[in-house]
Amino acid sequence: MKIEANGAILQQGMTTYQYGTHVIAGYALRSSAIDLDKYIGQTLTVVGHLINGYPVDGGPDYLEVEEIK
Repeated sequence: MKIEANGAILQQGMTTYQYGTHVIAGYALRSSAIDLDKYIGQTLTVVGHLINGYPVDGGPDYLEVEEIK
C-alpha cells in the first residue's frame, strides 16, 4: 500500500528509536532510490511504503521513500 506524506523533510537527529535518516510529518524516512539530503528543508510530498516491524521504541512509522512529488 502506497503512503503519501506532506511536509518539510528534515535530517534525523538524535532519537530514542534510532531508525531512519530523515523525518517528515510524523514519519521516519529512508530511501535506497533517492538522495533525501538533496531535499532537506523543502516542503513536498513523499510517496513510499511502510517498512514491516515498525514502529518500535515509541518511534514513528518507518517509510521507504520511492518517489518525491
